[in-house]
Formats: sequence, C-alpha cells, structure tokens
Amino acid sequence: MISLERLQEIEPRLQGKTNEELIKIRNLLYGLGQLSLEMYLKEKTGSKFPVRVGGLSNDDM
Repeated sequence: MISLERLQEIEPRLQGKTNEELIKIRNLLYGLGQLSLEMYLKEKTGSKFPVRVGGLSNDDM
C-alpha cells in the first residue's frame, strides 16, 4: 500500500490535506485501479475473473 507521505510526493497539491482526506483519496485511487484492471481483463478475456490471466495458458507457467 502506498504511504500517505509518498502520495503527497507524487502529487504536491495534496500537501495541505489531512490524513483522513489522504486515506479517502488513496482508497479512491485503489478503487480506480481495480476497476481499470477488471475492465481490461473483461475486454481481453470476456471475464472479469479469468482462469488464465493475460492470455497465458497452464503450459506457459
């Protein structure tokens, strides 16, 4: 999990935010990342939870 300090380093406009606000922002960013991954997997495989991720078969592992 990204630290609140690192989050502020990445985006300097967050410097004045409270820890509670930063936690909410971080949680929203993780949610956005999860949604993006699910949409990508669904587009590539037809399922949000594919058995084979990224087109790899069991023989590839």
